[in-house]
Formats: sequence, C-alpha cells, structure tokens
Amino acid sequence: KWLEASGDCTIRQDFRQHTFSAEWALLHASPPSPTPSNVGSKLTQQYIQFHRDIEHYVRFVRFDINGPVENPKSGPRNAASLIKKLIDLRYKYMGLPSHVPPELCAPEGDLSTQFMVEMDAGIIRAYDKNNRPASPRIIPLSEFIADMKDFQTSLDNVDVKTLAHWRLRMLESKFDLFTTISSDNDEDEQLQPGEHRDFYQTHKVDTHIHMAAGMTAKSLLEFIQDKAKNHDHDLVSRTADGKAVTLGELFEVMQVDVDGLTVDELDVQASSTLFERFDYFNNKYRPMGNGELRELLLKTDNYMGGRYFAELIKQVFADMERDAFTFAENRLSIYGKSRQEWSKLANWFDVHGMYHPHNRWMIQIPRTYTYLVNTKAISSFEDLLGNIFGPLWEVSIDPSKDPKLDYFLKHFSGFDCVDNEATLDPALTDVAPKDWTGPQNPSYHYWLYHLWANIRSINAFRASRGQTTWSFRPHCGEAGAMSHLVSGFLLADGINHGINLRHNPPLQYLYYLAQVPIACSPLSNNSLFLDINANPFPLFFRRGLNVSLSTDDPLQFHHTQE
Repeated sequence: KWLEASGDCTIRQDFRQHTFSAEWALLHASPPSPTPSNVGSKLTQQYIQFHRDIEHYVRFVRFDINGPVENPKSGPRNAASLIKKLIDLRYKYMGLPSHVPPELCAPEGDLSTQFMVEMDAGIIRAYDKNNRPASPRIIPLSEFIADMKDFQTSLDNVDVKTLAHWRLRMLESKFDLFTTISSDNDEDEQLQPGEHRDFYQTHKVDTHIHMAAGMTAKSLLEFIQDKAKNHDHDLVSRTADGKAVTLGELFEVMQVDVDGLTVDELDVQASSTLFERFDYFNNKYRPMGNGELRELLLKTDNYMGGRYFAELIKQVFADMERDAFTFAENRLSIYGKSRQEWSKLANWFDVHGMYHPHNRWMIQIPRTYTYLVNTKAISSFEDLLGNIFGPLWEVSIDPSKDPKLDYFLKHFSGFDCVDNEATLDPALTDVAPKDWTGPQNPSYHYWLYHLWANIRSINAFRASRGQTTWSFRPHCGEAGAMSHLVSGFLLADGINHGINLRHNPPLQYLYYLAQVPIACSPLSNNSLFLDINANPFPLFFRRGLNVSLSTDDPLQFHHTQE
C-alpha cells in the first residue's frame, strides 16, 4: 500500500485500497523531547504506535516516521491537533456504530418487563418501572449548537486548509501513479481465462433509490397501457358524492388515448428545465402532470390500498432477480402527519408481500413541516416527531400491539431525510420542538439533530433487547449551505450526494479520514445542480473517499432498462 523508497520504487497491487496510517500518524504525532542522545543530530527516528480505534471503520496500524526534529514547523502540527479534535467530535456523536445488521441480532428478549416512554425536548426515551432510563443520555441541542460553532471555527483555520489541500493532492497523485504503473497488469488480470465475469456479472448494490421513481418511464408506460387494456373495470377511486370510479372512466375524464400514449407524453423524464428548479422536479412525479395518477400509481395509501404501486414494484424486483447481480435499498415515505402512517405502511407491506431478497427498504422523511402545519395535520414540530417515532417505541416495547408493524421493522435498514437543500435555512436555535409552532420550516441542522437523537435513543433500546436497529443516511451536500455537510459529518452514518464537498478541502479530508459513506448520483446531479463533466465522483474515488454510485430516480433519469 505504500511507496517503498529503498532501492527501486515499487508499488503493491493492493495500493488502490487507500490506507489511513499516514494520516493518523500525523494526527497523533508529537515533537520528541530533546535528550542527550539526540541533541545535535540532524535527523532522529520517531516511533509511533497506535492503539486507538474510532468507530470500527478505520483500523490503525503501526507506522514509523523519519524526519527532522530541529525547528519543526508549527503549522502542520497545529492542523493535525485540530483535525484530531474534529474527528473526536464525530466519535462523540457516533461512538460505536449506532446500528446493528438484522442478521447479527439475537432473538427478542423477555417482554415481561414493562416500560414507559416520555418525550423531553423532542426526544423520546424509555424508562422502566423504577423510573430508570432504558436508553443512553442524548447530547442536548444546546451542546450540539456549540459543537457546530467550534467545528466551523477549526474548519476555517488556515493551517487546516493548507494541510487538507496538500494531503488530498498527495492521495490523488499516489492513485494516479498506481494506475500508471499497474494498468498493464490490470488488463492482464481482466483477460484471464476461466473468470467468466464482467461488469454485468458483478454484484452491484444501489443504496439510493426512491421507490416512487424506482421504475423506468418505459416500464411505467407499459404498465399503464396493460391496465387500461385488460383491467379497465378496476375500481380506482371514489368521487366526492361516494360514487366508485373505474380505471376506464378515469382515463375518459382525462381524455387520454392510452393506446397511443408515449413516454414523452407521460412527461416524467428529466429535461433542461429542471436545472436548479426543485419544484419542477417534484412535478415529474405526476404522470402527465396529473395528481390523481400519482395517487393511483405511486402511493401506498389510496383507494386501492396501494395495489398498483405494489405490482409496479414487483416488476422492478423481478427484473433485479433475473439479473441476479443487482441489489438495492429503495425508499418509502413517512411524513409524520399522523400516528397511523406506520400501521398503514406495514399493512401494505404485509398484504402485498413486499419482501424481496434483492431489496432492503429504507424510510425517507421529507422535510414538509410547513405543509403539515398549514394543513392542520400537526400543531408543532414535537407532534411531527411523536408521529414518526411514537409508534416505533410502542411496538419495540410490545410487538404484540401491532404484529404487522413489528414484522415490517425487521425489513428496513435505515432512515433518510429528503427535500430541497437549496432553500434558505433559518438560524439554528435551541427552541424546544413543542414551542416550534409557527409555519416556518426548521433549519436543516435542526431536522438532522432531532432525527439523529431519536434514532439513537430507540436504537440503544432495541439493541439491548436483541431487536433490529437502523442507520441514519440523509441527503446531504447536494446543494445549499456548506454547513449541511458539517451536520452530516457529526450525525450521519453515511450521506447521499455530497457533491458540495468539492468546494471544501478540509471537510473533504475529514470525510476521507472517517470513511463516511457517500452515495453519489451523477445523473441526478446533472439534471438538477451540476453538469456531469464537473461531477466530483471520479476525484473523490481517486482520493480514497468512501464513495459509491447510485441511481436516485430511474423514472426521471434513466433512458434504458439497465
């Protein structure tokens, strides 16, 4: 993994897997104390051995540094201490991994012990009969705000900027050198007989897809035409006066010639008009600009009980199964508008048999507080948090209260937080969620903190009882303020997009050191925020950031069935 300076320069074949040793050696290095044995010598050998392990993501190995000790520069050492401080801040909020894969969990524990739950400052915690907390202390919002300020101050330090810029260039240069030297060997390896493997026969896991846009436009068109031709008598909705409406009658009212319908007329694919217009992008979820069709085809809670949506999804799953090498984490929405959302979603999941071995579900939480308040669905931000996490606590304490929901909770892997990041954030304040009653949407940081805090609280409780737990992987750094990526670094197990890291070398370097997973979506960015030729994914990859490719919304961005 390292260039060997002795003799001819050689590179091991596993060089492409970036090592963290040099970075952590720098962060933990300290000037040696002068002793009679080294006074007056031009060079001395520092022996540094690491025993520290952060988050299990990074393994620290032994590393030797040879260098001058006379008149050491203060800049790099100052930067190293500040970077170490910032890494420690992430460890403070993340600690040990806050989620446990379902396959590693033991069977559920004894349910005889009764617990009660209380919400304090927007965070739900459990207590036993003796009023002892059953989940760990959660860092309060006021402390998070102070840590954010300290983080930003350290991030703006000129020594940190200089060191991060230098180290990132070094990492990129090392990778370029590796590819230059080993390109012939790579080609020979790929052409070895008997492998019978290529890109299409390589396992691929897409960790960022929104299920409402998880099918291609062509698949959606063929589904609509099949239903109109063979199932036009299906009852699909009901009028205001209670009269049932068939699918054929719905298309007659819309004056749509389904047989002659084209992908262009569906108007669901991205175009140049979407660039930096998130409102236009959201309209692409409406086939032919019709809200009724979106409700009918792409929702789980409608007059048909989400049957058409389930059938569409099963077609996507069938394609993945035929491919055999494709897996995905598709997202379903929970808005926090009522406590019944979870039960309805779990019932849809159970009734239509939506488990599939090639898919693991995720729950996305849109930041639609303003809409929910204006429609009187909730009266405060605390109501929204209670609607999202209250039912999860009830089933975690007593699964018999809702067996279908308990079953569903075992089949989703984490939470996402979605919406347009480009909107202007209000100031981050320590206002309690119960007091946030106005129509203004809270800041991105406020959302992330309260979701992180509640996920961490319930994860600790569920892990102690041998139940499945969940990760937190929000959309972060697609647009908007650079500080979003600071919140993501402190609070998230991984992020989606992250393209704004290209503007901030210190943050980019921190994401590299902590190996925070980043699911990049260049096709999505190309239509909304960043030309594909300027996308930083190749740069992130060469520098060793923990990046993967994802599709985001095949309905909008795909032009093939692959």
